[in-house]
Amino acid sequence: MYDDIIKFLNLKHNDSFDFQFDILDVTNSNSITNVHLTLSLKKINCPVCNSVDSKIHGYKTKTITHSISNSNPVNIIFRHRRFICKFCNKTFFEPNPFTINKDRISHYTKLSILEHLKNPSNTFTSASTIFNVSTKTVIDIFDDYVDPNRNILPKFLCIDEFHVSKRTKHPYACLFLDFETKKIIDVLKTRHKSYLLEYLSSLKHTELDSVKVVIIDMWKPYKDVISKVMPKALIAIDSFHVIKHINDIVNKHRIKVMNKYAGNIEFKTYKNDKYYMLKKFHYFFTKEYDNIYNGYISIPKFRISLNKSSIKDFLLSIDDDLTEVYKIKEEYREFNRNSNFDNAKELLSDLITKYRNHRLEDIRSFGKLLSNWKNEIINSFIKSDSNRRLSNGPIEGTNSRIKTIIKTSNGIKSFKRLRARIIYSINKDVALKIPE
Repeated sequence: MYDDIIKFLNLKHNDSFDFQFDILDVTNSNSITNVHLTLSLKKINCPVCNSVDSKIHGYKTKTITHSISNSNPVNIIFRHRRFICKFCNKTFFEPNPFTINKDRISHYTKLSILEHLKNPSNTFTSASTIFNVSTKTVIDIFDDYVDPNRNILPKFLCIDEFHVSKRTKHPYACLFLDFETKKIIDVLKTRHKSYLLEYLSSLKHTELDSVKVVIIDMWKPYKDVISKVMPKALIAIDSFHVIKHINDIVNKHRIKVMNKYAGNIEFKTYKNDKYYMLKKFHYFFTKEYDNIYNGYISIPKFRISLNKSSIKDFLLSIDDDLTEVYKIKEEYREFNRNSNFDNAKELLSDLITKYRNHRLEDIRSFGKLLSNWKNEIINSFIKSDSNRRLSNGPIEGTNSRIKTIIKTSNGIKSFKRLRARIIYSINKDVALKIPE
């Protein structure tokens, strides 16, 4: 019986847990399991004078939440002995394995709550439901035990922003991440240029100088800050953002051409209903052609099925300008896919010259953008120590988990708490602090 209750309460003995219990009773009341117990009596040194000569001065009944069951709440009803020292006359309570000080929640419950919150999908509210405490209690436990320090800047540093809320002073927070380990370095409350300058300027020069490459998106304040505070670091542009820019140009032309044929719904064949085809197969213009389904694709409206080659040929036959921007997009993608750091400079220079002299204004604008970010694009072909091309891919995956935290929590008003929750849930090695 004794061993069963000890096992039920998850109070197994070990070298650092030298306690024995006298189980008085186990009762159930209003779906709550109450375990009544006292600690086996043993000699305790006075915490003031260290004397072992003391006597029992009374008992205090303490109710402790001990959530070891998801179905029913469990309370430990603990008869806590109070001693008085015969030497110095000071009173003190016996130590116990459940709580410290005047806590009413067991260590086990707190650790279980904190373990639950490691999952980005779990919330403070879900923890309160599972462990039979209030949401405020869960938040207080989290605030008491989780306050992660920032990590040291890595050799390859990713910087990106993520959206917090429209209702806050700073809608976008800033994330620093290690490209190699995918570990969060820090989460900053804003991406504002002045704040980033102040933050990075406060770090030691030796740490700043250890950063070899910083990977960013095409937001100029990042470039300005890094150039000023980390003059020794190279800046690399995440290639995804360059591809996105040319994809936006293609989509702009597709919509423009598509709208020319809007309203022509009386046609009965796909070759005449260009609006429908441009709209239905919009992904042909931006998706990797090799990733499009290779079999026959059904077009129910016209009761036919076509292979992707036929669909592509038809779409590109509709408008010369749309075909031209599509070919430019494919040309740049080919450069991005197959170039390396040694030949990227020459190949990119040729593309810039070609695009800046193009007859279409949007392509000339794209050529200007490539020219403005030329060095940073070339640096994106640098390989890391693990032989991977630099990108913000790792940070995009992390941002997805951050969005889950923000969405499921329905917003966390305290940025300090949000920062702690993000780092704690994503960096699995965050040490818990000891509350004062």
